[in-house]
Amino acid sequence: MVRYLLLQSSGILRRCHAIGVSNYLLSGGWRRSFSSSAAWKRIGTHSGKFHCDEALGCFMIRRTENFYGADIIRTRDSMVLDKLDAVLDVGGVYNSSRDRYDHHQEGFEEVFGYGFETKLSSAGSVYKRYGKEIISKEVKLDPDHCDVHRLFVTIYKNFIEAVDAIDNGISQYNTDKLPWFVNNTSLSSRVERLNPDWIDLDQSSAKENETSWK
Repeated sequence: MVRYLLLQSSGILRRCHAIGVSNYLLSGGWRRSFSSSAAWKRIGTHSGKFHCDEALGCFMIRRTENFYGADIIRTRDSMVLDKLDAVLDVGGVYNSSRDRYDHHQEGFEEVFGYGFETKLSSAGSVYKRYGKEIISKEVKLDPDHCDVHRLFVTIYKNFIEAVDAIDNGISQYNTDKLPWFVNNTSLSSRVERLNPDWIDLDQSSAKENETSWK
């Protein structure tokens, strides 16, 4: 379990640092498709500024059999989103059976379970649905194996939950006091800095899309 956690976490961080999360997940940073149906699937997420939760969510869902190597469409057009096979972080709908993973709508209070109370982001929502499938393929065990379940919970606790909390604006400490220091080196912060700067002259949608692919 320890080896898997270290390899997965460090591997993702190395790729984030080297070429950016969005480039890795959009360019197909792993070997493409073993499922002919997945090659024609399309995943939607919002256009404009991108965040760690949907970047990680897209990375994970594209590791599944149903969505392996699927294309990613960045838009806020509801008519386009309705026609896509999966939608993350936009659309105002959470329904995992239909692969709809927004968490911004009023009344959304979905959590991971197993004693965790942090509200899910799109990353946690995808992980809750597909995490065991992804893990079982990596460790070559049945999804119902007890070790897969242990990893499933451990990886959420040590990696995914922080992404959920940060995206939902949840403080790491249950206190009204200000923190002693600022931490801008988390995965969420690193993805945030991949966006165009507010002083950039070109603030167009085309520029945002170009940056998200880098």
